Amino acid sequence: MNSTNFYQISISGSIYDILNGPSALPVTFYNTSNFDNLEFSDPSLLTGLNWMGHPEVGFWSGIDTNSIPEHDFTQNVNSSTELVPESGLVKVTYFLTERSDLEISGSVNSWQNQIRQTRDQYLQMTDFTQLSDVPISTGFKEEYRVFRQELREMFDDVGPTGTGLVWPDMPTGVPNIDLPPLPPFPPLV
Repeated sequence: MNSTNFYQISISGSIYDILNGPSALPVTFYNTSNFDNLEFSDPSLLTGLNWMGHPEVGFWSGIDTNSIPEHDFTQNVNSSTELVPESGLVKVTYFLTERSDLEISGSVNSWQNQIRQTRDQYLQMTDFTQLSDVPISTGFKEEYRVFRQELREMFDDVGPTGTGLVWPDMPTGVPNIDLPPLPPFPPLV
């Protein structure tokens, strides 16, 4: 399997710029088919393409100088690159920056909307429990009425970063009603 960690480099004398990447090598580049196999057969040919009449371009391998730092939804993962012409490498360094209040709010809203979709599915799946002719006891019917109301109200007292959000307890032990358990919340990113 080919690597997806190559950068296409513009070469003009001793000036080098990243055109795009990281990505996999193209299968065909200009008139050279199986170009992507150079990664394995002769990677030194990738750093400058003089041999194919294109000295203005090269494909340099990217190497990570650190791993992606642990982060939460209040931070962005960024990267900086350093070109190393002597070795035909692109050094990639990861770092964190704080997200703006608007970005954080957008992430929390998106996260809550994912949860709302699941909540709405459970409301639909339990609609029938409130029909007058449903064959369950009045007690079970009341448990589902309360459960459904708690589903509707679960976002009412949630903090601006989603704190305090929990699934209500779903009724259990009701004959002939077999609902899947409420799933864990998706990660907030």
